[in-house]
Amino acid sequence: MTAPRRPSARATPRILARPGLDEDAVTTVVVVAAAVVLALFDSGQQLGVSLGAIALGGLALTQKRRFPLAVLAVCVALAAATLALGGAVGVAVLVLDALYVVGRLGSTMALRLVQALVAAAVVAAAVVK
Repeated sequence: MTAPRRPSARATPRILARPGLDEDAVTTVVVVAAAVVLALFDSGQQLGVSLGAIALGGLALTQKRRFPLAVLAVCVALAAATLALGGAVGVAVLVLDALYVVGRLGSTMALRLVQALVAAAVVAAAVVK
């Protein structure tokens, strides 16, 4: 049997292999850019509100590794505020990223809490509809 090979330095994408470049910052910039593009095509008259919510959510996402539940709470609050004003797909992208971070980095108890809240929201949405 041969020993398993160690991953080479070439296996890491070049943009993340640079010293001093934070992976969280790169992913936050990509998520916010995608949210802005969606807001430009979706929002119409509510563009200022959507871009403001995306900017606040982007600021919150910079702290996603340290405070995943707080970032999720901020993103959900921003999504609720924009939903009250007509909704914005771009803000939903921020919520999805925050949900992923809680699932990936949050504690087991935090994950169970978020799972229960998401299940309750889905059931409530099905009942109301």
